Amino acid sequence: MIAARQAWLPWDPNAWLASAIGRGNPKDAIAYARRAYALAPFDAYIVDTLAGKLLSQGEREEVRNVALTTSAGGYPVHSVESNLLFSRVDASVAHFGQR
Repeated sequence: MIAARQAWLPWDPNAWLASAIGRGNPKDAIAYARRAYALAPFDAYIVDTLAGKLLSQGEREEVRNVALTTSAGGYPVHSVESNLLFSRVDASVAHFGQR
């Protein structure tokens, strides 16, 4: 069903996002999330999903770039999402407890 939607509505970011969420292979999931993001770079849910996939693979710099792009969206939701992404990147490099 999702593949059919992608074939008939290739411009629909949600068709690609559905594949990103349902993928077991992290590399495939990131590829689908990036495609959804390319189609809707200011959709906060898509941005958040892509960031989560990227952070799980250690791609912090790309998440920072996504956060910067999102901040240019012009609406309060974009500012909030951008700040959230920067916080998630910071938290991903933090060390808790003894070393």
